[in-house]
Amino acid sequence: MLEKLLFFLLIPFPALCQTTTDYSVYSNIINEKVLDWKKKDSNISQVVITDRLTMHSLDSNFIQMIDELDKENLSTIFTFLQFYDKPSDIWNNEEFILLKNNFKSEVFKETDLKAEAFKIDVPIKIVSKQWIEQLFKTKRNKGYEKAWKKFYSEYPSSPGYFEFSNISYSENFAIVYVVWRAKPLIGNGRLEILTMENGKWKKMAYFNMWNN
Repeated sequence: MLEKLLFFLLIPFPALCQTTTDYSVYSNIINEKVLDWKKKDSNISQVVITDRLTMHSLDSNFIQMIDELDKENLSTIFTFLQFYDKPSDIWNNEEFILLKNNFKSEVFKETDLKAEAFKIDVPIKIVSKQWIEQLFKTKRNKGYEKAWKKFYSEYPSSPGYFEFSNISYSENFAIVYVVWRAKPLIGNGRLEILTMENGKWKKMAYFNMWNN
């Protein structure tokens, strides 16, 4: 009975709160981007993150896009699957396939991100997804320009904003959906794939779901 209790206590519940491991992964992803940006623009002084994925980034087509990946031949997939180090045939790895299928349900569970839990070299500002959705609900170019002007008046010297999904884990792999948007209409949404190496999660590859 005690063993069962300990088992359930140790399971992370992403829908309720994020784990220390989650924040470590999120922080590493952002820190690498900020470090790269600062080489080009030293004025970056804060990072904005939504508390949850917005409807602009997670719609009914998202799962369809992941399912379509399985129908494509491997040569097409590896055209878009970018490895940080040496390539690996993960698309045929049974553990990764199970994880990818599990991620399709986990991605819709809401996050609840807290600024103080991130370990990033610049200040973090958490904004509500409702605020972002309301701000960018326009479909007109001039409307987007006005929206971004308001955004940057609220968060000057920020490189746009980030969105993160929950992270799905297996023994050797992890997947997270990361979105970055900035003025005027640039950004991308990608699946970051990580692998466990020497007790730490290391970025292994990424798959671009969309690009602006």
